[in-house]
Amino acid sequence: MFRATAALPKKGDVDVALKVYHSDEYEERSAREVRALKAVNGPTIARIEDAGSVVIRGNKCPYVMTSFVQGEVLASRLSGGSVTPGVTAGIGRDIALAIGLMWEARTVHRDIKPSNIMLGADGRAVLIDLGIARHLSLDSITTTGVAWGTPGYLSPEQARAVRQLSCASDVFSLGIVLQECLVGQHPTGRRQQLLIKGGPRTATVRADVPGPLADVIDSMVRVKPHFRPSPGVLVQLFTSLL
Repeated sequence: MFRATAALPKKGDVDVALKVYHSDEYEERSAREVRALKAVNGPTIARIEDAGSVVIRGNKCPYVMTSFVQGEVLASRLSGGSVTPGVTAGIGRDIALAIGLMWEARTVHRDIKPSNIMLGADGRAVLIDLGIARHLSLDSITTTGVAWGTPGYLSPEQARAVRQLSCASDVFSLGIVLQECLVGQHPTGRRQQLLIKGGPRTATVRADVPGPLADVIDSMVRVKPHFRPSPGVLVQLFTSLL
């Protein structure tokens, strides 16, 4: 099975991002992504434009077309080093807003990481790729006991393959991403086992981070999900730091 993503022109000269799936499981997964994307709408999350299927080499392959975010992938930006605390706070505000919008539809992204965040030309960060998003009202199509997501960014409960995740899991992943923003590299070298008891304290990965910003990020990577701030609270906290 494969997945391909590309930026293509759409009718009316609107740029779009096209994702093509192959395999029966990914056909169901693309349908879930469509439902998740249709349920949310905001400036910090990719907007769905179209969905359907196309035949490639005799195989029916579903596709999802979303708005194309003009800008730079956060992972690419971080390959050149860290970003400022101000930029980090802005990313935190924008992606927390996206997490909140998804949670209003009772959907968890499950794969928040630098390669799934775009830094738009307008200065806003945008969350993309809902390919493994999970709506709580839907039966899971993932394998029992298997954690979906990217090692190094999973919350402790997600790494344990807990079925009923909440937005608190996405909040944890965002906290790790923000620490990576401040350092320019992953705070644990993407070693998931080092996150079993929560994320590292921000001051240990970069000593000169302003105290209020470090405190917010530290609260996001607590081991217990109910001790992490809600997306709405995070938006307010990060906004106050800008």
